[in-house]
Formats: sequence, structure tokens, C-alpha cells
Amino acid sequence: MNEDFIKSLKKETKKKQKKILLKEFANPKDLNKKQISVFLKQETINELDKLTKSINNYTKKTTSRNYLIEIAVDSLIDIYPDVVNEYKKKSNIKRIDFDTIICPSWPNGLETFIGESKWYYIRLDKKKISKIKYIALYLGYPIQQITHYAKIEKLEEVPIKNKKKYIAHLSDIIELDKPIILGETLAVATRSIKYTTLEKLLKAKVYADLN
Repeated sequence: MNEDFIKSLKKETKKKQKKILLKEFANPKDLNKKQISVFLKQETINELDKLTKSINNYTKKTTSRNYLIEIAVDSLIDIYPDVVNEYKKKSNIKRIDFDTIICPSWPNGLETFIGESKWYYIRLDKKKISKIKYIALYLGYPIQQITHYAKIEKLEEVPIKNKKKYIAHLSDIIELDKPIILGETLAVATRSIKYTTLEKLLKAKVYADLN
């Protein structure tokens, strides 16, 4: 899991636990329960034992290690949906799913890409078109690199054999400072359209960096 998410989850869980601990100790719930096995670090078990002893002295009631674990799990389950929703909101604000497509190409594809400022017959999901702003070519064997990208001025819909495809009309064709190489990615993974972001494209060193 993402570190920021874990931190948020722990923070909110602690808040929830503080509110319920004394209430739970004063009025323990008698529920239909099933036994499970939990593996904990020895230092965690030691801390649980210290806490159990302290609570027993404070409340004058018998509290078990397992009962403390049960409370922690219950509070985690209770708070989890709120933390997930909050995390999703923050992530959606920051994240751009994609704005760039990587198209598979034959080795001499740049002759068309640069020479005509177009790229032909791209198969795209119509729902995604409004997000697509840039295009790059992955040049096939023996080159196996991405060397240029361009801004898309227009995506023109054209029928090809009863299927809708698109012609990308290009501007601002730019050569990357360093080519993006295939790396350890299997060549078969480059044979279809890849959705990524311009930010990733400009930072990438190998094809997998576009994920």
C-alpha cells in the first residue's frame, strides 16, 4: 500500500480507538465470535501484555491480550471506508490518468510522423479521446525506441472496414533529449496503444517507466 495512505489510516484509527477504549472496557460486548490465529512481532506482544496489565489495574476487570486486538481490529474496520474515501479524493486531485498515447510503429514510421505531421488509423476508445493531448511512436525492431512526440491538434474519425479509427493531426513535433529504450519489457507489450502521461514520457528511460 501507499505510505501516505498507511499513515492516514493509522492516524484515523488512533483517533477512533481513543474514543472507544474506555467505553469498551466498561461494557465489554458479548458477541458470537470465531477464533483466528494472528502472528505478531515479539515486541508487539510484550507491549500488549504491558497494556493489558495496566488496564486491568485501572479498571479492576480482567482484560485479555486478544480482547485488545479485537478492539483494534473493530476500530480499523469501522474507520477504513472513511480513510479510503478521503484518500481517493486527494489522489484524484493530484493524479492525471493519461494525456498521451504511445502508438506502435514500423521502424521507418517517423517518415510519416514528421514528414506529414500525421499518424494514421489509430484505434481508440471514444470515451478517452477528450483526454488525449500528445502522441509518441514506439519504433519497432531493430530500433526499439521512442524518440519523438508531438502535440495532437485534432483527432479525425475515419471508417476503416466498418470500424472507426482516427487520424492524428500533429503540431510541435519534438525529439526527446534521450530515446526511451525497450529495456526488460517484452516486445509483444508494445504492439498495442499505451496510455500514459507527458510527464512520465519526459522522465522515462525505459518503456516500463511509462506505466
